[in-house]
Amino acid sequence: MESFLSTAISNMIFPFMAIYLSNHFGVKITGILLLVNVFIGIALSFFGGYVSDRFGRKKLIVFAEMLRLFAFTVMMICNSPWFTSPLITYFMMTINTICWSLGGPANQAMLIDVSKPDERKYMFSIMYWANNLSIAIGGSLGGFLFKDYLFELLIALSITALITDFPNEKAHSFRCGMIVRSDTEYN
Repeated sequence: MESFLSTAISNMIFPFMAIYLSNHFGVKITGILLLVNVFIGIALSFFGGYVSDRFGRKKLIVFAEMLRLFAFTVMMICNSPWFTSPLITYFMMTINTICWSLGGPANQAMLIDVSKPDERKYMFSIMYWANNLSIAIGGSLGGFLFKDYLFELLIALSITALITDFPNEKAHSFRCGMIVRSDTEYN
């Protein structure tokens, strides 16, 4: 549920950031900025697995999620009725991209660790469908809400990230909503 909600809210915001940035920086500069953002994400995703193996999956996931919470909160502040900063918003978008690129491989590895081989096909199928549904719902609602309610959407995204990141060692759940088996050791 958390992943569904988080992905839906993210897709109410991030696909429309190209329009937001082009309104502030112009089309050419926005194209370059988004290209840089994508290249950073692609480049760092190649190192995500190495970093998670080197420093530990759980540590990397927690670090990436806390950094994403920081980025969302700063984006919220920088798009509030009292203050607007498209440049800081862009840098926080880039931090979000970095977090997804580094944390994604650790999340995938963690899912493989917590599942049995015969469960994986079913688990990844459900995740795939839920992810696609949340993207469709988020993108559709974002088309109606982004222009007039960006600040409120960023509040919702920040609150969702805060709830997700709130430490709870007794029932540590991950993006798929699965409870980590107690017989699996993580760094």
